[in-house]
Amino acid sequence: MLLVLTACADDEQAVEVNQASDTVSLEGADSVIAEISMGAGELQIRGGAEALMEADFSYTIDAWRPEVTYSVDESGDQAVGSLFVTQPTDIDLDANLTNFRYEWDIRLNEDVPIDLRVELGAGNSTLDVGELDLTALEVAAGAGNITVDLTGERARDFGAAIRGGVGNLTVLLPSEVGVKVDVSGGLGQVVATGLRRDEQDAFINEAFDTAEHTIILDIQGGVGEVNLEVVP
Repeated sequence: MLLVLTACADDEQAVEVNQASDTVSLEGADSVIAEISMGAGELQIRGGAEALMEADFSYTIDAWRPEVTYSVDESGDQAVGSLFVTQPTDIDLDANLTNFRYEWDIRLNEDVPIDLRVELGAGNSTLDVGELDLTALEVAAGAGNITVDLTGERARDFGAAIRGGVGNLTVLLPSEVGVKVDVSGGLGQVVATGLRRDEQDAFINEAFDTAEHTIILDIQGGVGEVNLEVVP
């Protein structure tokens, strides 16, 4: 573990920041269920890991070190890994809001099929997961702005569900993969770029009727704007 000092713009007192890293090996799993739960802070999830997961964490309180567990179930026809990255349950954020830092940078393997489930609290998040071999995606948002990048080639069809919280949601979508997005509820406008409405009032891209693989996305809006954008 590495301890560094950072300065806060509105407070001259240095802040001690713990930095830790975790690497999780695949251990022979054919597919993985990954659950990532963060109550408050800044979260980034992306590809690029040679192992199943490579992660860096920054946090100002020793007890805030994320808990990482992994196991492989080989009882079925295929070995299934279960990865959990969670914020400790005894964190009292109300008592530690002055100059605190809580940042997770999580890289996942791009070759193993992953069912990814993310639960967010307060803070901004970027889920750059377009290069992952996703079999499913579930995101439960809290308070803060979220960007979900689903651009990139797909090896399979998959469904995704996003439950909005308080804050703006931006979803970047591929142009070569078929995309269908249903948006319901929410207090805020929906801005769709590169998509059209079908007969069921869903948003679809031009490739939806002809593409080999599709993404079916269900969004339950929260309080804030939903931005859908097809990236060429």
